[in-house]
Amino acid sequence: MNAWMIVSAIIFVIKIGLRWRNAPRIYGPNKTIDNQFIRRSHMGLFNRPFVELVG
Repeated sequence: MNAWMIVSAIIFVIKIGLRWRNAPRIYGPNKTIDNQFIRRSHMGLFNRPFVELVG
């Protein structure tokens, strides 16, 4: 699974309001998506755009 697919899966789950376990199988294992969300959140990947929008 490439990086763009993971980010797409994370955005899809958050946008639709699903639980990780209900993510479509096309995105791969739900635990992988969840783990990648946690890892990328700790890196600040999702915080930076929001800070820029607010600022």
